[in-house]
Order: sequence, then structure tokens, then C-alpha cells
Amino acid sequence: MVASVVPYYERRFAWFGLVSQRPDLHGAPASVAWSIVDHLNAETGEAWPSIAAMAEANHVDERSIRRGIAKLVTAGLVVVTYGCGRGETSRYRLMIPDTAEAASATAAEPEKGDKSVRKRRTNLSVEPS
Repeated sequence: MVASVVPYYERRFAWFGLVSQRPDLHGAPASVAWSIVDHLNAETGEAWPSIAAMAEANHVDERSIRRGIAKLVTAGLVVVTYGCGRGETSRYRLMIPDTAEAASATAAEPEKGDKSVRKRRTNLSVEPS
């Protein structure tokens, strides 16, 4: 029994480590990620916390949770199977990308015009010619 539980914990913390290394996933996406990891089922590999439960647990509004989910999906770290209405919660499955792909994603330079990373300018800053 213990041997089957160890990979489960290693996998979920490795995934959360990938999320925490990405500066574009701090804040609400990180809160959503922790809620998903916290509710993850060891047998199915899925989590199904409701948006309302995640919002309450993280002390944010439901809209912030939805934005966080969208960012995790866009980053390719979560696959969502959406519920079909009231009382049908969505299911979340963790996606762990290849190690090389994950490393390049965390080390990638922001695209021109990307406002998620801002350069701080001071009086001593010199723009290259």
C-alpha cells in the first residue's frame, strides 16, 4: 500500500513545484493549484472541488478562481472536464509536461508587450541604442 502512495505524493508535489516556479501563475492560479492538489484523488488522479469551495477556502471571489483555472489550462498544467450545470462540479486532472519543456517554459523570456513582467525603471536606467 505504501509503495503505491509514494508516487502519488511525488507527482502532486512535483506538479505544484512547476506551478510555483512560474511567475505568471502566482496569486489566484497558485491558490487554485493548491486547492486542486489538496482535493486530488489518489486512485483516479482527478480532483473535483467546486468553484465556490475553492473561493471560500482561498478567501477570494469565484471570478478570481475562474481566471486562475483559465491560466492553469492555458499553461497546459490542468485539463478540465466541465460539469453540466448546477450540482455537477468540474473535474480537474494534473498535466505534468516533459522536464525539458517545463524548464524552457520557466526560463522563457516574456514576449514583447507582455505586461505580466514589468521592468523597473530608475533615474539610472539607460535604454540601449
